[in-house]
Amino acid sequence: MATPRGRGRRHHASHSRPGRLADHGGGQDLTGDYDAAENELQQALAVLRTVVAPDDEAEALNHLGTLRRLTGHSDQARALHQEALTIAHDHGHRIEEARALEGIGRAAADLGNTAFAAVHLQQALRLYQALGVPEATQVAADLAAVHPRPQHRGQPQP
Repeated sequence: MATPRGRGRRHHASHSRPGRLADHGGGQDLTGDYDAAENELQQALAVLRTVVAPDDEAEALNHLGTLRRLTGHSDQARALHQEALTIAHDHGHRIEEARALEGIGRAAADLGNTAFAAVHLQQALRLYQALGVPEATQVAADLAAVHPRPQHRGQPQP
């Protein structure tokens, strides 16, 4: 569950400079250049907050949350994803809402709170499935790893 995933399929194109910075910074975390990614994401976030671009702001927060989780700061990641969730939900940006829920779930799992993680991963899975995006497959696998089904005596687990 700790491996970073690409965000190649996008549901909107970021045409603004800060939106492109958020996209680029989000890609830097996949190459392991965490310092460059953090710098670009912080720049993008600062600009996005001044121009009122909630879709791009939620995306930048989610990328930054992922970066923080990958660098061992799951508590900070959870807070960033929570902020992204509020913004995405308030503005109806469902893909970023799902990504925020996923990020909260992954951070909670890293912190050992599997019940909290399972709830958020399940919510992310429902949104991803409703959107018909491939992220649903990985989140379903992560959910099973965090919250395995109980086995009943005499009945094999499917």
